[in-house]
Parts: sequence; C-alpha cells; structure tokens
Amino acid sequence: MTTEPESLSPALSEVKNRDVRDAAKAPKPLSMVLVMPDGTSHTEVLPGPGGKIRVAVGSPGKRASLWTIIASKGKGDVYMTARGLGSGMKFSLHESGEWRFAFLSDDLAEQHTGSRRRLVDQWDRPEGSSGWARAVEIRTLHGHLADVDDAIAPEEVTWLPEAQPGRFAVMHVAVVKPNEGVLNARAVPVAGLGLGTGEAVVVLYSTHEFTEAHRANLAENLRRYPFPASAADAVAAAAASGQARLAVEGSDDASGVRVVWDLRVTSPSGDDAGTQ
Repeated sequence: MTTEPESLSPALSEVKNRDVRDAAKAPKPLSMVLVMPDGTSHTEVLPGPGGKIRVAVGSPGKRASLWTIIASKGKGDVYMTARGLGSGMKFSLHESGEWRFAFLSDDLAEQHTGSRRRLVDQWDRPEGSSGWARAVEIRTLHGHLADVDDAIAPEEVTWLPEAQPGRFAVMHVAVVKPNEGVLNARAVPVAGLGLGTGEAVVVLYSTHEFTEAHRANLAENLRRYPFPASAADAVAAAAASGQARLAVEGSDDASGVRVVWDLRVTSPSGDDAGTQ
C-alpha cells in the first residue's frame, strides 16, 4: 500500500478466513497469505481475536517512536498510541466506522496546542479496495532515529529497518475484511491481529523516496500545528535532550489516508523536520 495506488506492484497480500464462521461463536483464526511475484506463497495465522502488537522503525536503543496497536477481543475497535510521541494522543479506529485522532484530555490538548479542543481529526472509515480499509501511515525520515533507554523487552517489538538516505520508512495500518479478494501492494506485511468482528488489523512496511511533494506536504502540516508560545521553553528543553519527537498529522489528498510524520526534534522551529 502506497499513497499512489497506480504505482502498486504485483506483490499480493490477502487476509482470509479458512473456515466458515458460525455467527453465534467466536471468530475462527484468520490467515494472511502473501503471494510473491514468482508465484510462491507464504501463509501465517494471525493471533487474536484481540491483543497487542508493538512496532518501531530502528533497533533496540536507537529507534523512532514505539507504536502500540491494541485490538478489542469482542469488538472491532482498534487503538494506536506511541511511546516517544507521548501517551497523551491516540488513534481510535472504531467498529462503528468513526475514526478519530485526539488528545486524551483537554489539559494535554492545551499544553501542546494552546487550545482545549481534544479532537485533532475525525473521518469515516473508507470503503477500501478488496476489503482493505487503509487507516494510517506512520512515516519516518532517514536520520530521524534517536538514542533511547527502553525498559521494554526487544523481543516484544517488531523492528523495521530505517530507510536509506533520501528516503523514508512507512508503517501502513489497515483494517481488513476477510475473503474480499487480493490487494496488490508494494509493501511487506509485518504484523497483524484478528478482531472480534472476524476482521483483522494488519501492519505493512515499505520505503519511498522523499520528494519535493512530500517536503511541501510536511511543511504544510507543520504550519497547521504551531507550538504555542507557552510551550516554547518545554520544547527547547525536550529538543536539547536528544530524545524528543514530534508527530505531524495530516492526510494524503490522493487517498484520504491519515499520515503521521514521526520526527526527531532538535530545535523549537522544527528545522530538523526536513522542511528547510
């Protein structure tokens, strides 16, 4: 999955239910089938329904934000939070089709934006292609990893490679209906969970060139969320620590998928965000 659907490759990914599900019983296990361009395939049964997965770009001790995805056992709700961007914000992908990105409290919203409005973004679940409803892309530029002292065990995290210079890594998150067909994707499935509805949340990974169009999009989204004057000292102190991170949320005009640039902060003006 990329932000340019016409550029997708022949690589195929499919989530399907192996068994006919009795509606009165819990969902059967889901299997994810990856079909390679040469025709070979690999099948993996997803854990769940419900559970937790952690994903980060980088390696133990040097990484971008650590994203935690939590799936409901008896429902189709999915929640995403990030360590490094603060635990005060989350994506809520509700079974109802109402998807949101918001602060967890009015006080946190005011601290970071100068406004007590918690809701940052709200949109309806898209129809998707072949059952794949694309939700969020987490983008990390080359050079935006930071040295961290993690308490979490490395084996509990799915580690994704940093992009090469001039490129950025993308963690794609989608909610998928089984048995809706095959998705052509220039991305590699790396993790997933079954949901209580019989659907699944799936994480894929890819890298892309950082173009002038991406630079302009990032700059525009940065202007949407200026630091309030009251937070200037805190931002400067956090940048000086070398571990501060900034989430720049927006949407891709071509597809509507929500995009978060996960960036390392080195100055209050955001110069290290690659927009200069």
